[in-house]
Parts: sequence; structure tokens; C-alpha cells
Amino acid sequence: MKVIVRDLPYGTTEQELRGMFQQHGDVVSIELPVDHITGQRTGSAIVEMATPAQAEDAARHLRHQVFRGRRFRMRLARAAELGEDALLRPGEEGKPSEPRPKPPPHRPETSPGTRARRAGL
Repeated sequence: MKVIVRDLPYGTTEQELRGMFQQHGDVVSIELPVDHITGQRTGSAIVEMATPAQAEDAARHLRHQVFRGRRFRMRLARAAELGEDALLRPGEEGKPSEPRPKPPPHRPETSPGTRARRAGL
């Protein structure tokens, strides 16, 4: 499961983040996004932990920590931010959830007079 970290100092390295997060479990990957125009880091990171429990533990313990003079924020990534592989229900690792059924088409309510005119009466 992935944790989104925000308000990091721009010079934060992958090794620094890995050191903080490894205290709470196995770190699978760390992404430090770069602005495509300026080429500078965005001050955010996406840290993937091996299990949801480890991600929750890291987020709970590291949330609002002061790091290099800045208080960073973090939260667990939502399914929409992760793509298809994130469509798992809690406790169902490896089993994708069923897609939601489409709602029935909307039919506006009509008055008895309108219904009669449409029926040709």
C-alpha cells in the first residue's frame, strides 16, 4: 500500500525517506516526483510499503513529524490515485473488487397531464 507524503524539503533524498519508513516495515519503493517544467522535486513523495498494516503504522507514527525544519503531512493513497491494482477491498489482497453496476437511466418525474399527452390521449 502506498503512502503519500507532502511538504517535504526539496532536497529530501530517497535514502532519508527509506530510513524513516523502514522503522515501520518493509519499503517496496519510493518515488520522488519531479516537476516536468522546472526539473525540481515537488516536495512530495510516494512511499510503497509491503502491507497495508505497515503503511498505516508508518502514516500514524510519522504524521506531522518535523523533518529538516519542516512539518510534513502524509496520508494513505486512495484507490483512484493508484489505478486498477488498488481496487481491492480491505482484507482481500490479490482479489480485485467487482465493478460497480451502472445506475438505471434517469427518468424525470412527469405530471398525469404530460403522461396523457405522450400517450396520445
